[in-house]
Amino acid sequence: MRYKALLAVAILLIGVSLYSQTVSPVTIETLDTTPTVVRTGQVFVQGYRIRYLDLSKYGEKVIIYEDKIKTGFLTLPDEIEIVEFNDGKNSEEKVGNETSKDISFVLKIIGPEKGSYKIPKGKLEWSIQRAGQTEENAENQKPIETEKEVYINYTTTITSDPYLDIRDKVYLAIHQYLTWTFWLISRALSPLAVLLLLVIFSVYMLRGKSAAEKEPDTAKPEEFDEPEASELPISFTGAYRLFFKELNRLEKNFLFSRAGMDKNKTLGFKRELSVLVRNLIGASLGDLNPGDSAWIILNQTRNVKGLYGQALSALALMLADYEKAMVSDSCAAYGDDGFNGELEFLKTNARLLKRSGRISARIKTILRRS
Repeated sequence: MRYKALLAVAILLIGVSLYSQTVSPVTIETLDTTPTVVRTGQVFVQGYRIRYLDLSKYGEKVIIYEDKIKTGFLTLPDEIEIVEFNDGKNSEEKVGNETSKDISFVLKIIGPEKGSYKIPKGKLEWSIQRAGQTEENAENQKPIETEKEVYINYTTTITSDPYLDIRDKVYLAIHQYLTWTFWLISRALSPLAVLLLLVIFSVYMLRGKSAAEKEPDTAKPEEFDEPEASELPISFTGAYRLFFKELNRLEKNFLFSRAGMDKNKTLGFKRELSVLVRNLIGASLGDLNPGDSAWIILNQTRNVKGLYGQALSALALMLADYEKAMVSDSCAAYGDDGFNGELEFLKTNARLLKRSGRISARIKTILRRS
């Protein structure tokens, strides 16, 4: 009976002792090392996860001395150095009343010996700030150690000197026969090249002679269904190409001078546009006189029917507008929309002029052959 009483007392004392132990609000978890095997100069990462509780409902606060983690958390041997430290602020996460964050050390082994190196346990310094205390006079608590040490395998890349016994076999080819082959080919091709030039020259001369013996055709090719002129200072194709080339140039000039655009600059643009439009209409009609006014040209274009006549009339109206502005010496300054719209109008009618003229010329050719 006496032994039973003593046993009961012992059990009660052990239970009271265990119950009286306080649970730490801070814990540390050691994360996996990446990688576990390194070579010379290669870095590796060792991480730790810190968890602590929110004790605000008890009027207390857990303080983690983050500035001491980088220098005082790990006590490394001389063969290992810290390359970089991540304080884990970006990984901080709070779930309920528990906050966790992952800190990591980028380490490198600088020792010459290969083998297994040990990273000792980390120690985290922390305090509890109670009501009425500041962070400076908070109660320091016993540092918390990580639960295990970490081992890293280190292998160098230095190899033993190889035994070099390399003998390359070099085959020197005899190029004499190849040289003679190319020499013979060059001598055979030389007369063939001269003969080819003579053939080309003879064909060219025969073509020129046959063309001269033919009866000259004085009729003007009818590209358009308009009155033909005996001689034109410029063909329609040349005038058409010049028209678009100069329009592109004027468009670029306008971009550079539009900031200071005034009446005089606008008249200069209209003067150049009138010359281009007159040349294009003259190449199309073929019977214009240099002194014909825009109104005379407009009356001539009204006699032309179809899409071809519509395009000519539209261009002649623009020519009359340009000449009116130059004669009166007054016009509104060009704006971006006005100038670009005017150029687009001219290009559209010029393309219509060319397209309808080709169709008309083909129809007349078919009728003539039939």
